[in-house]
Amino acid sequence: MNVFIVIVLLIQLLLKDQISAQSASDLAAYRKMQDDCAKELKVSADEVKQLNSDKGSPSEALKCYQSCLYKKMGLLSADGKRNDEAILKYAQMRFIGTPVDKLKAQLTQCAATKGDTECDMVWSFEQCMQKGLKA
Repeated sequence: MNVFIVIVLLIQLLLKDQISAQSASDLAAYRKMQDDCAKELKVSADEVKQLNSDKGSPSEALKCYQSCLYKKMGLLSADGKRNDEAILKYAQMRFIGTPVDKLKAQLTQCAATKGDTECDMVWSFEQCMQKGLKA
């Protein structure tokens, strides 16, 4: 339970723009997904801090945590295929104010992202999106 509270607080601080654009029910559902993935993969609050950081090498568990969230949000199918339409909708909420053309261009650029595992691919894709849209 403590890990869940810490994760929620960290995400709220790191993603304040995204959180402000979502409804209370969306946030509750997202928090449940975070909690479920953290428990399933035994990811610590310290590891979750790395989600929006370029520092350090993420553990395999953290990469898989990101993949777990993608699946639970419908951004990734059970067989590991990206749902670009759902990712675009999510990106519009997450990167408020970013023109749709820029989001689509970044999605296209990051679509070529590969990884040795599904978790690596999702992690690399997420890093590509973050770096491209923060620039």
